[in-house]
Amino acid sequence: MDSLITFLNKTGETFVDFSTPMLIQSSVLIIVLLALDMLLRKKVRAVFRYCIWMLVLVKLVLPTTLSSPTGLGYWFGDQFAGIVNKEPSPAEKTPPVLPGIKPASETVPLETAITPLPPTGPAYEPAAKIPEESAVSTPPATASLSWHGFVFLGWLAVVTAMALLLIQRMFFVRGLLAQSKPPSDSMISSFQQCRKQMKIRGKANLKLSPVAASPSVCGLFRPTILIPQNLPSKLNREDLRSILLHELAHIKRGDLPVSLIQTILQIAYFYNPLLWAANAIIRKVREQAVDEMVLVAMGEQAEDYPETLLNISRLTFSRPVLSLRLIGVVESKKALSGRIKHILSRPFPKTAKLGFLGLIAVIITASILLPMAKTERENIDVITKMEGLVGYWSFDGNANDKTGNRHGVVHEATLAKGISGQCYYFGGGDDYISLGEMSLEKFSISAWVKSEKRSINNHRVFLLDDGQNYYAFQGNSRGGVGVYITGDIEINEYDKIIAKDEWTHLTVTFDGKTVKIYWNGELSEARQANFTEGITGKAYIGFSGSTPGDNRHDGDYCWNGFIDDVAIYNKALSAGEIQNIYRKFANSINTNSTENFSVPPVQLRAGQF
Repeated sequence: MDSLITFLNKTGETFVDFSTPMLIQSSVLIIVLLALDMLLRKKVRAVFRYCIWMLVLVKLVLPTTLSSPTGLGYWFGDQFAGIVNKEPSPAEKTPPVLPGIKPASETVPLETAITPLPPTGPAYEPAAKIPEESAVSTPPATASLSWHGFVFLGWLAVVTAMALLLIQRMFFVRGLLAQSKPPSDSMISSFQQCRKQMKIRGKANLKLSPVAASPSVCGLFRPTILIPQNLPSKLNREDLRSILLHELAHIKRGDLPVSLIQTILQIAYFYNPLLWAANAIIRKVREQAVDEMVLVAMGEQAEDYPETLLNISRLTFSRPVLSLRLIGVVESKKALSGRIKHILSRPFPKTAKLGFLGLIAVIITASILLPMAKTERENIDVITKMEGLVGYWSFDGNANDKTGNRHGVVHEATLAKGISGQCYYFGGGDDYISLGEMSLEKFSISAWVKSEKRSINNHRVFLLDDGQNYYAFQGNSRGGVGVYITGDIEINEYDKIIAKDEWTHLTVTFDGKTVKIYWNGELSEARQANFTEGITGKAYIGFSGSTPGDNRHDGDYCWNGFIDDVAIYNKALSAGEIQNIYRKFANSINTNSTENFSVPPVQLRAGQF
């Protein structure tokens, strides 16, 4: 049961992390499009307005982290992606400098502010390798469902109910088709003429239904036009022809699959009231665009089309059922009145196509309105503009190298919410990313890391291995990090620890003589290296290095947690450059991230009281 609750809580957190920014971004987009539509509705054709409103559906299938130099989020505001105000964690409430503790900028370990009593036993020497978990066992706590889990379960219940309604509607349509009958020869002849006039090359059928209340079209793969069985005898030939042209226009435009996608997205995002309004507008504008296509097809007889709509409305009327209705020539009295006014209030269109200029306008609008997340352009620039960059892996959507030189190959690691955009989660089993061949002599390795385990001894963040010698950047026995070169401990940071579930920025540099470790932008440890030769071999992120027949990495582990924004240079970065990288990303954390980010508290160890 605890495992199920834990799964629901984690799934709920993921759902809230995605749905909240999507709610905000899609709402902003709909409001902007409403304003734009009010300005353009009397100046442009319905086909253009329809394409503009299609951006709402496109937005709902795009990641909320999408950013671009052309987007509004790139230039204005911190992020449209939903800044969720939360109560700061206890670590965030704690002042960064406490009385009696020197600031990190003086590179003095936090523990030096606490005067330990002399130990009574022998001096403590850290072991190179200790068992993974040495903490005192405590009784497992009973898991409880968080508010994230409740929200996810509520969403799932509503989506399930609406999905069942959609399925029921599909069976209802199948029933309509099963009960329908073939039309007369004269109707088939008119139908074939209309198909030729609308240039319909694919499949399209015509049937008479004893149940359907108004003309409509249904069927994704075999579109079928349903005409009420008693309607043809009450209409003249031209009115019937107008109906057929209208329904064939829906088929030609591909409105059936779009309507299904629209319905599915409405179910998934039912909690956004503005989306319900947007979908109503999309249906309205879609009918206006179809009317324009019919008017163009009718040519000189287009003046009779408004009267045809009135005749049909007098004979039949079908009240819609939410957004799961069939696409038909008459949907509601109010919508029909608006369509007739739209037709009569402007000259008849000469073409129903969007046109090249219209397409360009839609693309420009999309490039401005769809990318709403503030891109971390400053973060990327501060990394890529430094000399000596070998590769930069931001992990935003994939493991590609921003320099284009060494795209990573992902082995079982999965994308997750990162320090800036997305990151990769490593489960600790056999999860890692292979970077291919790499040659390093002098180097700098920068990464943001977050562990899911309290013990990270010998858990590797980075490995460069030529089969004999290797560089390894990994956790040590006290929860800090160390640099191992060809199996020897070159340098270890024991005074600071990587706190569980908190992001930490780590940088290791090697100038050919000295290995240095920087912790959250500050120099933490420096020591002269015993190994000064370069290594050309295979590079990995999060990999233990253990392979069959090679015992050099026995007792080493793949990383268990998150890694983000890995940058590798073929030189030793200066302290100022490293601090600049840290500050750029730390600023984005403080303003945009809901992830934990705090200075780890003072750790008391054996011999300290």
